[in-house]
Amino acid sequence: MAWPIPNRRQGRDRFAGAGLMTEAEWLACTDPALMLEFLQGKVSDRKARLFAGACCRQVWRMLANQECRNLVEVSEQFADELASLSELEQAREVVEESFRNAQYTWCLGVEGGSDSFLAAARAAETGGHREAANYARHLAEALNSPLNSPRQRAAAEEASAFQCHLIRDIFGDPFRPVVVEQAWLSPNEGTVRRIAQAIYDERRFSDLPILADALEEAGCTDQDVLAHCRGPGPHVRGCWVVDLILGKS
Repeated sequence: MAWPIPNRRQGRDRFAGAGLMTEAEWLACTDPALMLEFLQGKVSDRKARLFAGACCRQVWRMLANQECRNLVEVSEQFADELASLSELEQAREVVEESFRNAQYTWCLGVEGGSDSFLAAARAAETGGHREAANYARHLAEALNSPLNSPRQRAAAEEASAFQCHLIRDIFGDPFRPVVVEQAWLSPNEGTVRRIAQAIYDERRFSDLPILADALEEAGCTDQDVLAHCRGPGPHVRGCWVVDLILGKS
C-alpha cells in the first residue's frame, strides 16, 4: 500500500548543510531532524528501530488503535530478533487494512488522525525512524489545537526536545565513544550484566542508578557512563549504557 504523505510542515524537515555538528551543538540541540541527519549512515538498523518505537511510545495513548500499537511492539521485537520478518509484515498488513477502513470515515478528517497510522507504519520500516519521529511530533501537535496557537507551538517544541533526549539516550555522544571494560562485568558473578539485562527486558529504567552503583563497585570510573545512569533521562530500550554492557549495537 502507498501510504499518503501529508504536505503540511514539509519545509521544517529539510536539512541545511551536510549534517555537520560539533559536540557542543550535539549536546544542546533541540531539533531532532538535525541530529538524525548527523547520524545518517552511522547507526544500526536496530538502534534506529528502537528510536522509532520510543517516539511512538511518546504518544502511545494517541495512536489510533491497538493494531498500531501492536505494529510498533512487533517492530521492536524484530529489532531484537524476537519476531520474524513475516510476523512484522503481517502486523503491518493489519494496520494497512485498519487504515483503509478508517480513512473514509473519521481518520483523514481529523487533524492528526492519519499521523497515528503513519507513525506506526514508519516505525516498522527499515530506515523509517525519521518519518516515525516526524509523525509522532505531528500527532503531539495536532491534539493541541487550534492550529498555530501558542499551545500547539509549545507542544511541538516539547515533543522535539523530548525526541532529542531520546536520541542522546539511545545513541550517546558520538564524539566520546565509550568501550566497556571486561573487568566491570566479572565481579559478583556478573551482577552488572544481570542488572542491565533486567532493565532491558522489563524496561526498569528507574533501576539505572542501581546499575551505576554496581558499575562503580566493579571499578568503573567513567563519568560519562555513571552520570548517564544517574541522570534524569528519559531512558528507553536501546539506552547506550545498557546496550554497551549487553554487547548490543
